Amino acid sequence: MDDQRTDDVTVAATPLAGPTDVSTDAARPWGTVWVWLLAFMPWVVAIGIVMAIVLVFATALSITLAMPEWFWVPLLTVPYLLSVAFAAGDAARLRALGHPSVAPWTWAFLGAPVYLVARSMALDPRIPKRLRPMWVGLLNMTLSTLTTTVLLGVVGTLIVAFLAALAESYANR
Repeated sequence: MDDQRTDDVTVAATPLAGPTDVSTDAARPWGTVWVWLLAFMPWVVAIGIVMAIVLVFATALSITLAMPEWFWVPLLTVPYLLSVAFAAGDAARLRALGHPSVAPWTWAFLGAPVYLVARSMALDPRIPKRLRPMWVGLLNMTLSTLTTTVLLGVVGTLIVAFLAALAESYANR
């Protein structure tokens, strides 16, 4: 009588991942255009914030600009919506590249940096460069925040000095 159990075991056994599979996973492309656009999105947000503040100050001082008064709303919302769209494009591209685990693009609703962190944690840990977009994004966020703060501080100081000089010139008349 034949022993059926040994035949069934050899047929049903699934091979384990070997060294060639590991090198294939680590060599899989990890960078997309979308993730780099997300990593540099803090600069777009900073420009939008500066332009919105200038627009609000111009409206408060009754200075007429070539933009309508409500234009600050798209200046602040369009970069946010672009971040969500870029995250969706990045997640779709990573799936198309064959990554087994990809961060959901819905993390981008909490902000581009949150998606970049989630993406870095979701990718295979054997991919050594998976953290680069996250660090670049966090560095850009820090630099753009500092730049915006300094720029608005300088512009605010100049506006106050201008208004003080203007008030002094009216008082001396």
